[in-house]
Amino acid sequence: MNEVQEKIIREAVMLFSDKGYHGTSMRDIMNAAGCTQPTLYYYFYNKHALFQESVLGEFRRLMEHLLGDVDQSKSPKDIYVRAAIKRKHFTEYQRQVYRLAIQGWYHLLGDEEVERELCCWVRETMDRRKAYLSNYIQDEVQLETFTALLMHVYLNLTEQIVLTNADIPDEEIDRRFTLLFKLIS
Repeated sequence: MNEVQEKIIREAVMLFSDKGYHGTSMRDIMNAAGCTQPTLYYYFYNKHALFQESVLGEFRRLMEHLLGDVDQSKSPKDIYVRAAIKRKHFTEYQRQVYRLAIQGWYHLLGDEEVERELCCWVRETMDRRKAYLSNYIQDEVQLETFTALLMHVYLNLTEQIVLTNADIPDEEIDRRFTLLFKLIS
């Protein structure tokens, strides 16, 4: 991806997050990105294509970046504590990307294709988490239940941090995961 595409996508994320899909025009994005109409349409043939790349593409890149930083030598609890704490240090842009993804996951964007893709990503993520945790939990029912609880705690913390800018102390984050992981120790 070149600088022009990156600039267009960054501005689109901010506008879609702030004004929504229907409240944002291609002209708004063009003006914010400082590009011409032919340039905008050269890279994105319509608003929907740009919206998909702004929500799905950027969210996937953000998650790949975050997952690439995971220290596999740490305990599962420590991995989740660190991941939640990292959300406190998101840039404003990362927050906007995450907000758009959360809206899509909860079917608030009004774009069934994007929402379906996000829900598919969530299911795949849950399956990967469960496969990882199966190294620590042998009982299938306990594994299923614990994975669901873990994801609820993790996503709740993430939503508080990213969506409401809650300043949850690191010690509190650690305490929540410590209590949760005591269930399987």
